[in-house]
Amino acid sequence: MLQILIEIALLVATGAVCRRLNVLNKAGVRQLSRLVLWITLPATLFISAAQSDLADLVTYGPVAFAAGALVPLFGYAIGALTARLLGLGPPQASVVRVNAAFSNTAFVGIPVCTALWGPKGALLAALFDQGLNLPLFTLAPWGYGQSSNGQAWRQILAAPMVWGLVLGIAWNVLGLELWTWLEKPLGALGSTTAPLSLMLVGAMARPSHGETRMAPSLAAYLGTRLILVPAAVLVVMLALGFGGLGAAVTVVMSAMPASVIATVMAEEYGADAALAGTGAFLSVLGSLLTIPLVAAAVNALW
Repeated sequence: MLQILIEIALLVATGAVCRRLNVLNKAGVRQLSRLVLWITLPATLFISAAQSDLADLVTYGPVAFAAGALVPLFGYAIGALTARLLGLGPPQASVVRVNAAFSNTAFVGIPVCTALWGPKGALLAALFDQGLNLPLFTLAPWGYGQSSNGQAWRQILAAPMVWGLVLGIAWNVLGLELWTWLEKPLGALGSTTAPLSLMLVGAMARPSHGETRMAPSLAAYLGTRLILVPAAVLVVMLALGFGGLGAAVTVVMSAMPASVIATVMAEEYGADAALAGTGAFLSVLGSLLTIPLVAAAVNALW
């Protein structure tokens, strides 16, 4: 589990070094974020949705899928309340709301749950991640869009990642064959999403600039993402009488560091990209401590 987190931290650090050496300047970060959000991520989503086993989703994971769709709404509410209590400005508040809602379930959560609970944990984590995609590609653009001229719904409808996901699901439902000449180039594009996105997080982070100015927003960001949201999800699971592996996976997935894709979206949709990148960078470091503690807690309970 720690090896996975360290690998992610190294890719994020590579992006930070690239920005420091001006290999990636501000314009380069903007262009690279568009490459991810407009090309590589839609390719990933299309391939994933087109090749997913929808029968497995219906048979084995309705609860895990529903948890993935609902937990972000819960986190968004916690982030919104925290941002309001601290009186954050719209660009900063949008970053706190969105990143309280969305954790890194794909690049970190699935490998961590696999390491903890084997194939069953991996399946439930993957289904949770699929459920989370629904609000990620709608609620996140809407949340960021609220800080940029009120065009939140337009941000959703114009997002290529949404269309990649929708077209992939339609392809799957219609039972169409995914031709090799289409699958291979799309798969190659999609395989670059994770490393490029993690490097972008590092390139967007500027922890040496404006640390004092960022302090309240960073405290809200890290406190909600790594502490308040997983603690609240754990309390809800206990209060509702849920237990077992499904509850454990849900809590651990809610404790992951910030979503890479949600972080990259901050640059695209005009939110505080420096806060988003710095918070994501620090959330990876903080999760080296918090994830083992959360995992130990759920294992002790269930």
